[in-house]
Amino acid sequence: MTWTQGQVQLPPLSRGWHLVTDAVVSAVPELARTDCGVLHVFIQHTSASLSINENADPDVPRDLEASINAIAPEDFPYRHTLEGPDDMPAHIKAALTATSITIPVSRGRPMLGTWQGVFVWEHRRGHSRRQVVVHVGAADLGSRQLRLAINELILEDLEPDPVDGVDDRWTFTVDEGALSQAGADEVDAALPN
Repeated sequence: MTWTQGQVQLPPLSRGWHLVTDAVVSAVPELARTDCGVLHVFIQHTSASLSINENADPDVPRDLEASINAIAPEDFPYRHTLEGPDDMPAHIKAALTATSITIPVSRGRPMLGTWQGVFVWEHRRGHSRRQVVVHVGAADLGSRQLRLAINELILEDLEPDPVDGVDDRWTFTVDEGALSQAGADEVDAALPN
């Protein structure tokens, strides 16, 4: 597996949710040339976190923010108060959420769902800049075999089409090294784009 690393330096962010999908993807140009791999994102902070969540309805991040503020309120009698009343609740929120996420990559794109986006969740008010580290790992096998393998995983989970009731599933079995070039060309031509 080949690994590539990039970084995203974010400006100071207000408390709340900030969509960073495009910045993450732009941080590693090699992603566009990755047929099959993984995208790993890590935030280097203890008072902010990462999330994959809905990027369409602005009420979702508002509700998530209100919910986590109820779990870790600023008016609780914390011992750690040297950095302000929002600091310890921010540490709790970061501990309960994620500082890293991993996303499969296929055909040069993160395989996010229709309504999914990558977010930085800032837990403090008016904090300094945030640093996000981005890694892309790409398998070293030939692209045809990788496309076949990734499409097998995707296609075997398809449900029958609700319109015509026909099971549109395709199933391929890959025996590494046993697939001839002619067979690879046939299967590759049959796969959806």
